[in-house]
Amino acid sequence: MSFLSGRIGRARTSAPLALVLVGCCAWASAASAAVTPGWECVPTTAGQAVVSGGTASAPSCGIGTTAVLAPTYVASGVGGKPTVEFSSVNVQVVSGSGSTNGAVNGEGNLIVGYDEKNGTQTGSNNMVLGYGQSYSSYGSIVGGSYNSSAGPFSDVFGESNKASAYAASVAGGLHNLAEGTNSLVAGGESNIAVNPFSAILGGKGNSTSANCQAIPAAPGSC
Repeated sequence: MSFLSGRIGRARTSAPLALVLVGCCAWASAASAAVTPGWECVPTTAGQAVVSGGTASAPSCGIGTTAVLAPTYVASGVGGKPTVEFSSVNVQVVSGSGSTNGAVNGEGNLIVGYDEKNGTQTGSNNMVLGYGQSYSSYGSIVGGSYNSSAGPFSDVFGESNKASAYAASVAGGLHNLAEGTNSLVAGGESNIAVNPFSAILGGKGNSTSANCQAIPAAPGSC
């Protein structure tokens, strides 16, 4: 066998081997990118260090600790963007007062986005989305822009609207006010649901004057 034919033979033999090695490396890379949630062992006594509980299906934590499934960083997650993933757990944000309707302290709120040019932020246990929002009570949802939630368990969306009573709701529109207990303004502009259980579906400049009143008129009274 000539020197040249020997080199060609070795090249032919090494080509499949190179492909196998490349394939193995690619598989290993894909495997390493897989999400494997890990456990953390949180001490029941304050002041002690949190330690790893491993990545097995069950945690490896000692006595005096509570096993918590840690969040996992995913480089290409939701929408192909970096994502922190929580697996097999609930996520709870609380104010520390001991109850949803406890004394408000400005804590326990979930803010999605920056809420630039915000107003009052003294409420607790609320969900806030959008821009320029105010919240001073508890258990409410605020979305849109420049809206205010001042009543417990209220919700307000749209722009420059306010829900100021218990379980009051403004679904949209501009400069609307729901100030009656369990009242609703569905949309429109400059409408006021003054009375309990009253509702305004839309239009401009409307105001209720009786309990359970609906604008436009609908059957029912209380």
